[in-house]
Amino acid sequence: MQSEAVDISLRWIQQRASRLSQQVKKLKLSNGFPVIFESLNSKAMSTLIEEASSSLSPEESLKNFSVLQRILTNVIANPGEGKYRTLTKSKLEGKLSPIGIQILMALGFTDMGEALVLPSGNPGDDFLQAKELLDCLTMSADGEPIAEVDAEDAELAEALRLSMDDGDPGPTKRPRPSEEDDRALAERLERDEPDERTEVSFERFRAEDVQIELDAVEKINQFCKETGDKYVDPQFPPTSKSLYLSAEDAETWQCLSCKRHSPLPPTPPLPRSQEEAQQQEADFAAKAKCVGCGEPAHYAIKVHWFSKPTQWLRPGEHCQGCELMYSHLPAGKELLPRLCPHFLRDSMSNTTVGAPWKLIRGEARTEDVCQGGLGNCWFAGALSVLATCPKMVEKLFETKEFNPSGAYLLQLHHAGSWRRILIDDLLPTSQIFEGYIDGQTIYYSRGGTLCYLQGSRRQLWVPLVEKAAAKLFGNWAGLKGGTFGEALALFTGFPTQRLPLYIPKELRRRREERRKQIADERTMMLLQGLEVPDMDDSDDDMENDDLKWSQILSARECGYLMGMGCTEEGCEKTKHHIVEEMGLQAGEKLEC
Repeated sequence: MQSEAVDISLRWIQQRASRLSQQVKKLKLSNGFPVIFESLNSKAMSTLIEEASSSLSPEESLKNFSVLQRILTNVIANPGEGKYRTLTKSKLEGKLSPIGIQILMALGFTDMGEALVLPSGNPGDDFLQAKELLDCLTMSADGEPIAEVDAEDAELAEALRLSMDDGDPGPTKRPRPSEEDDRALAERLERDEPDERTEVSFERFRAEDVQIELDAVEKINQFCKETGDKYVDPQFPPTSKSLYLSAEDAETWQCLSCKRHSPLPPTPPLPRSQEEAQQQEADFAAKAKCVGCGEPAHYAIKVHWFSKPTQWLRPGEHCQGCELMYSHLPAGKELLPRLCPHFLRDSMSNTTVGAPWKLIRGEARTEDVCQGGLGNCWFAGALSVLATCPKMVEKLFETKEFNPSGAYLLQLHHAGSWRRILIDDLLPTSQIFEGYIDGQTIYYSRGGTLCYLQGSRRQLWVPLVEKAAAKLFGNWAGLKGGTFGEALALFTGFPTQRLPLYIPKELRRRREERRKQIADERTMMLLQGLEVPDMDDSDDDMENDDLKWSQILSARECGYLMGMGCTEEGCEKTKHHIVEEMGLQAGEKLEC
């Protein structure tokens, strides 16, 4: 049976909406909205929501409920932030109907003339219940019954069960042999009879069963357009399992000397000044020491720690909540991109929204690839080399433009064939400092930048290729350590050739001993009058610098992609020397 990931994704979302809507009482249906009132303590609130769902059109009702939902979410999530408690009336015009204003006032907002203001204090029970009600109303806007999953569709039912966290199946236990089985086995052993052959059946992995169709993104875009939601990949969710090989990797680091794992200190908040940043580095050096040998954590661990992912963000061009908050200020348009903390932040311009993001801006360039806190320089280096041929970068993307729905279809060459990989644009980002305005002083938001590979010029092709590879290999940690040749084959599908530019001393010594042994054997054969075979000088090619240089020039003239790097063994340096003194984390030899 073939099943498309997009079908599983859409039906999973429908099933989740059905579960949420069943958690409340549906008293009657008005204009496509289930009306639920008994769960609210306030009769005035019940009356207002009933009037809104009955008097407004379904489109207007959904629009009003969505705006109210965002306002309540901001207040509940940030009870101490005054900016979420002040709503300018001019900004609410066209977004909320008069009855929507009345609902806010029933929840405690006070009309102060030009703005609605909510008094300080924690939101009451009505606030929380109204938020839950609005969540259900917006998710059940169509008012259509949710199709049940076919019980005979075993693969789809299993995918939905795993996606909805119903629990992993326990390990299948082998039944305990009975006394008769033990007795029969003992008798066979006494007669020295061979054990009966057991036929074991298995199902070979078939790539055609998991292939993604070309129109998968179109189906997702249509669904997201109807629901107003962004796509989230259920097969590669934004959780720690997509980042690390195990839960231990997120909280520990490995010593280079004794190989022991030691706990990492808690991730600190973003520093407000250079002095605070220096103090955080000093605190890390004092706390991050190996529990086995007492050695301090090396430089790469410090980089990983300060760039540790803390949340998932996606690129955006507009933020309605921040526009509502800051657009009334004199320089609101200029402040908005620097104050908004809800979307991916461009590390070069330090802005989130405003300027448009591009999948590929013009043509890909080698300098577009910027490595982050993950030790995958083999991957980043090959991707940078691939950018010397922009058409090969474009070939990786079935989705050619920035997609507001957040779904992208890529292809990578793995295990001898090209594999289509469907991903979303939720990316792991660094810790966030939310900016604010204190009188005449403005504190810009910081953080929320990509933790791993980044693309310059507000481009997404670099982190999206990395995420597709992470999904292919299971998680981002699976990209640590590799060879340049692996990455080139992953991006191009072509075989690679490795040219070692440096021969280690031990290998040269063994080769010299081997030559001397062969020379002695040939001398003995001559003395004995035996025929001496011709010398095999193929090994000498490894030490022929002129031959290597001619191979490099020939590859260059043919237009082959080439890259160069170093390894711990290749440069005969210890890992401590490479990391601490040279500032390198990994590498590879010349390959083309």
